[in-house]
This record gives sequence, structure tokens and C-alpha cells, in this order.
Amino acid sequence: MTPPGTKRQPQEQLTGREKRMVKNRDARRIEATTSNDQVLKQGTPLTAQQHANARLDQINTLQTSIKNASYAVNVLAFQSVPRDLRRRTASHDARRLPQKLRERAAKEIAKAPPVKRKPRRCMRNPRPKSIKDEYLRRQRNKKWLETHIWHTKRMKMMDIWGYRLALHPNVKAERPCYRAFSHLSLLHDASYYGCLEWKGNLQSIVSILEQFMDPFMPSVGSVRYIKGQRIGHGLLYHSYPTRFFCPVTFLWRYHEMQQDQSQLWMWIHPSVFPSVLSHFQNVVKDIQDIELLDLRNKLVRFDFTGPRSTALLQSILDPVDENSNNGRLWRNLSQLRSSSSLPCGSVLGFTVKDPRLMFPQKVPPRINTVDLSHTSRIQDLCANWPSSAALTDIWDRHLCDSIHSNRPSDHSLFLRRQDLQKGHTATTSPVPLPFTQSDSCIPILLVQRGSPSSVQSNLNSNMKEFSEGWSLILPRGWGMAFWKSFIFAGARTSGVRDIRAMHFEAGLASFPYDYPGTPVWEDLRQSYKQQAAQVWEKRPPAKRANYDVLGVSHPFEAAFETLVDPASSTNYWVIQEKQLLLHALSSLAATATVVDLTAALQRRQILTDVDTVNKTWGAALVKVRLVLTEKGKPVQNATIHATNRKDITSSPFGYMTTAGFSLTLGCGAGTGACTLDGIQRLIKGQSTSDDITTIHKQKKSQALPQLSVFIKNPSSDKYRSALLSMII
Repeated sequence: MTPPGTKRQPQEQLTGREKRMVKNRDARRIEATTSNDQVLKQGTPLTAQQHANARLDQINTLQTSIKNASYAVNVLAFQSVPRDLRRRTASHDARRLPQKLRERAAKEIAKAPPVKRKPRRCMRNPRPKSIKDEYLRRQRNKKWLETHIWHTKRMKMMDIWGYRLALHPNVKAERPCYRAFSHLSLLHDASYYGCLEWKGNLQSIVSILEQFMDPFMPSVGSVRYIKGQRIGHGLLYHSYPTRFFCPVTFLWRYHEMQQDQSQLWMWIHPSVFPSVLSHFQNVVKDIQDIELLDLRNKLVRFDFTGPRSTALLQSILDPVDENSNNGRLWRNLSQLRSSSSLPCGSVLGFTVKDPRLMFPQKVPPRINTVDLSHTSRIQDLCANWPSSAALTDIWDRHLCDSIHSNRPSDHSLFLRRQDLQKGHTATTSPVPLPFTQSDSCIPILLVQRGSPSSVQSNLNSNMKEFSEGWSLILPRGWGMAFWKSFIFAGARTSGVRDIRAMHFEAGLASFPYDYPGTPVWEDLRQSYKQQAAQVWEKRPPAKRANYDVLGVSHPFEAAFETLVDPASSTNYWVIQEKQLLLHALSSLAATATVVDLTAALQRRQILTDVDTVNKTWGAALVKVRLVLTEKGKPVQNATIHATNRKDITSSPFGYMTTAGFSLTLGCGAGTGACTLDGIQRLIKGQSTSDDITTIHKQKKSQALPQLSVFIKNPSSDKYRSALLSMII
């Protein structure tokens, strides 16, 4: 832009921004007016006609300047709305805009010239007779969530894992989403996670699941989980430890029945749900007292992240019985600042009113002071969480189906609200409807989405909020009723890409993007490789990186198979638990270990031999977190090196699976995986003998040390220093 006081450049030398500024400045300039009458000399009398003519010229000049300035404005009424609230139809339908902008938009639409549309040559598909049949036809190859129609108007959609899911908002929303889950509330429809229900004898269910779960994590039949007060986390294997399925969460039903009538819900990622379901069906096909049920279309799940999530849920979830134990418990949490203060995995179940009755709800403003009585009450609840807090009717399938079939329509509620407004002053805002006995009562489950105990030791207080929050479980058919209330109350929506970014900011691995060795990760790897190669080939040779000169043999993929020992009996696999990693490091170092792998396998009845496990260390990988210590930003598939010398000693021993600029740390960071042998050599080279002994004999709650490494992007020959920490 031209500095003030300098000579203006010729019009053809101005940039587009400078041309617009010149145009707007000229349009707003009021030119000096000169009267057609002769200039009066000093002392000459002034007539009324001469005075009126001079003022008339000034008025005409002002009107012309105002008109020109209004034409120079480049922002229309529908462009004045925030980007995340804009609609495509708002440019020709003023009713789609806020009320304060409708009058201005109507004038702009009236002045706009008619749009000449070319006649379409192709035959348009006939309108379907039934919109329901048309929607079912579109779901032949993939499934829709209950909030699908809402997402398609506002977010980029993608066919993945058998669903049509929202990938990210249509507008630039990376930083707004970061502000939402760090300061406000971020909402995500996680109903695509499959729920598998186990019914039958408690001991039979536990004995089967323990054979395929990680032996170093708390058992599914642990006392902390079996009462139904807390949700549990586990690692599910097809064959321990080399064939990994996915991380899972599970919840037992709270009841006082016999053990033969136990129920367990297990949430599984949709990419592996068919494989897990088929695997367990083959396992229990000969067992009479266990029944498996697929609940993928029976439940709705919303995930909330951020410090304002509790206040938002308090404004929407209104208990039917405020005097019940769980109703009072929920209201006692109204001043809770963060769900991380509650016991990890706490479960609260109660019955709420239809949120459409009070729509639209608003979140009360944040207060800076909290009464001491509320603080002491919250502290008592955190120390002694009630045993009956998880009691709810959402486990009853017949009741949930009845609530779904008897759900009042939006039109019936509109007629009730219209009758209520008769005789009152006309208002544009909806009038709340009083709750009656005929209104729907929806049983829900509210879960504090805590992290596994093995992960909590690696998180600081700031990043802990990114990985924890609330999960709301609803019966089917009630997704949109609650979703609209959450949106109007101020929650910001997120897609699959935003959830991956949230895990990246928290320093956690995101399934399946950061879990090499799994079949779903291999599919993502091939898809990314194909897309990146197509983008690279479209560029001219002078404008793209020459990977042959840079010495990069796999620029578009993380080729872990080239890093592990080719003589290993298995494919590369990832160590998922800290105790197993300590056992592996001790085995390679030929030192005494405090981890008894044999006892752990026998205790869980896992049919795996320790000698067989020890033979697979050459193909083992370790998940790592890397943070740059200098300027620069790593990219996906960047290589990890022990030194920055360009020789044979600098061969890579790991790849980054997720990388970028961290808004939390203010520097480049990422997640990846390294070979176990490379980690062992790195520890030996950067630690003393006493430090190595301490690493091999440390406790589970202690964090592993950070190591110095170097990162090299595929399109660069520069090595950037970074700190490596193991995600276990």
C-alpha cells in the first residue's frame, strides 16, 4: 500500500486492494461546489434567491456523494452475517437473515437485476413420490446419522467407515474450533461409534473379554467398573500383543439383580466394528448364557469438550423430578467449572424433559465467584460419588422404543405454542411450554469422558481438558431435538478432522490415524499416498520437489516395514502399554525387570507364550510425541533421525503420522512411531548406566524421559531438532 505523503502511482501499477481503496475514497469525497451566479464582491448585497441557489447546490452535492458512497460499499446484507451462520439462500430470500438485516436485504434484492438462467439441456430427475423413500435409497451404501441433514448444509461431508460423516465446517474453522474446546464448548456427534451389548452371566462375559484385552490394564470385571458407577477404557486385541483391534470403552449396567442378568455396553470404532462383532460371534456361538446385540441404530451419542460444557448441559437437561436423588445431584453440579474435577469416568443417569418445550435455551453468563457452600458440596461429591448415580431406564429397550414411537411431532408443539400465545402481545420469540404428564420423558446417561490411567500421567493440567469432557447417551429418535438446543445455546460443532486436531493439541494418539499396523491404518495410508502422488504429478517438474535428489524413497507414505528387522517372524506392530514397553526394554538390555509378563498372561488366561513375544521385538514400534525446539513445522510422513549428519548413521528409525503447528505449544509438533530397537539405542546413547537402570525399574505412574532427535520433512534436506517422548 502506498505510504501517506508520497506521490500516487499510476492506476495500472496499483494492486487490487489499493484500487478498491482509491475507489472508496473517491466515492466518499465531497467536491467543492461553485454557484453559477457571478461571484459577489465584498459589500454587495445578497439576495434571498442567491442564498437559496448556493444552498441548493450543496444539498445536491451531498445527496450525490451519499448515493455514490452507498454504491461503493462492497458488503451486502447477507455478507454481514458471521461466516458460520451464512446460508446460500440468504442472497435471494431475506427471511433467511436475522430480523435486523431483512429490510436492508429486501431493498438490495429489489435493486438486483434479474438473473438469466440458461435452459438445462439434460432431463432432470423426476421428483420422488416419497422423500422418505428417496432418503432410504441414498443410504444403500452408507448410513446417515440423525443429524445428517443439519450437517450437510454446513459442513463438508465424506463417505468413510460405512457412514456419511461430517469432515469439517465449510468455513475456515480451525482456530475457532481450538478456541471452542479450550475456552468454550465443542460439540461432536459421535453416534457412528458402534455399541455392542453383552447380556448374560457376569463371570462368563468377564472370562471371555479378558482373553482379548490388555493384561496390564484394569480388568473388565474390576470392582471399580462392575458396579456401573464408572466407565472403563481398554485395549482390544485379536491376538495379544501383535494383532491389535482398537481402543474401546465399556460400561456395566447398575442394578441389584442376579449375575445371570448382567448387561455390558462396549463402544467400538466403526472402522473395526464388523470385524470385532464377527470375531466375538464366533467365540460365543457355543456358549448358551451369553447373548450379543448390535445397538448401532439404537443409541445417539454426543461428545462435549471444553470448560463451558457443564454450564451448557445444565441449561438444556432439565430433570423431570428435581427432588430425586440424581436430579438433585445434577443440580448440585451447576457451579462445576470443569468435568475433569469429577472422578474419572463418573456416570450419571436421570430422566429429562423434552428440550423442545423450552427452546431456545440460553447459557447463563459466567460468574467469577462461587459460594463456599457450593464448593464444599462439589468437593464432597468428588470424594464420595453416590453408588446409585448411574441408575437410569435407558437400558430398557422396550421403554426406549415406546418413547420413540410416541414422540410428539414438531407441528403439534407449534400448535400448543400458538394456542398459548393467543390473547397475549405479539412476539417473535418462542414462548416456553409448560410441562405436562403427557409430554415425553427421555432417559439419558451422562458420562464424564476421562482418559485411561496410563495416559493421564503424560498430560499436564491444560491438555487434560482437551481429552476429557462429557458424553451424552440418548435413545434413538431424539438426536435433532437435543442437537438444535445445544447449537442455539452456543455450542460449536466439529467434524472428524476437528476431533483429530483436538487429539493432536492434547498430545494423544488418534485412532486410527496414529495406530500403524492396523488394517484400517493401512487403508488410510494407501488413500493418502494416492492423493498426494496425484497432487505432486500435476505440478510441473520445476515447481515440485525432486525426491530422487533429496534421497527420499517413500515421500508419500510412512513405510515402517523398511525400518523393522526383515528377519522378524511377524509384520510390524505397535506396543500399546507402558508395562509391556518396560518389559521389552529390559529384555533387549538383558537386565532384570520388575514386569512379570508370564504371570500377567496366565492371570488373564491369554494363550500367548512369552518366548513367542520376545521373538517379535525386532518388528515392534513405539508411539511417540515430538515437539520441535527450533523454528519450522513438521509434516505428515516426516522421518525421525538420531543425528543430523548426512551419512549412514543418520538413517531414519521412525515416521510422523500426524504433524503440524500446535496452537497450544506455539511451535511445531506431531505424533508418530519409532522402532523399539531405535528407542533402545537412543536411550543408551543419551543416558548413563544409572539412568538406564532407573528407566527399566521405574513404576507405572512415572513418566518416561524425553530424548533428543532430529526431524526431516520429505521435501527438505534440513534436519530440525526436537524432543521425543513416548505415548504410553
